[in-house]
Amino acid sequence: MGKRWSMGIDVGSLTAKGILLADGQVAASFLCRAKPSAKESIESVAEALCGRDRLTREEVQAICLTGYGRFQAPFEAIEKSEISCHGLGASVVEPAVRTVVDIGGQDSKLVAVDEAGLVQEFAMNDKCAAGTGRALEVLGWALGVEVEQLGPLALKGRPGRGISSRCSLFMESDVLQARRDGVDRAAIARAIVEAVVERVLALASKVPVKARVCLTGGVAKNPGVAAALARQLRQELCPLRFDPQLIGALGAAHFADRAGQASGAAYRSSAA
Repeated sequence: MGKRWSMGIDVGSLTAKGILLADGQVAASFLCRAKPSAKESIESVAEALCGRDRLTREEVQAICLTGYGRFQAPFEAIEKSEISCHGLGASVVEPAVRTVVDIGGQDSKLVAVDEAGLVQEFAMNDKCAAGTGRALEVLGWALGVEVEQLGPLALKGRPGRGISSRCSLFMESDVLQARRDGVDRAAIARAIVEAVVERVLALASKVPVKARVCLTGGVAKNPGVAAALARQLRQELCPLRFDPQLIGALGAAHFADRAGQASGAAYRSSAA
């Protein structure tokens, strides 16, 4: 009997990610910049993943799509929300997780999950850029550093100067004013990540934060943001032994694997 192949694809605003499972285990992963259309991104990820194991797409029993482009599939697939996929993906990697904080390029989410990784409650910020990766990018430019440098710089900063967390425009204005005032750049970087995290945790008024907490999404790779989140929560974050930027795709792949097993079981039952 051949392997059971399942695939999860997560199309975000800036990147497209994919995970290929063989019998429920990660066989391949892929990440690239998002293409001009979601359809192109989906096709590119699927082709890359299949190429890793010399598969045809028809050999993959089930594919699950998530992210903003999930409804633009050029082939048959199931769709799941980013919220569900980040919840399940985080739980697969670390079953003790009960709260998932996902900071993406254009939105942020706070998700409470149960012991099976299924969503119990969630809150989402998609109306304002203040608590997103885009805000970090813009504020990094205002500070004069690339976003990749912002996190390490923030770790060197001392607490002190605060900046607004109400709106990304106000935040940018505060950063520029701090530079004019001669404030140390590391201190400004720390203030930036603290303000972004403060905006994200405003979602906690809608969804109570339960230990243990993990951070997912591309912004999870920013050490300054992770440190600020731990400080404001007053607890250590749960480390994920997996690329946090691929957690949504991993969750999607496991939803696909479950769907593939269910359809296989139904087929065997009807054939009996």
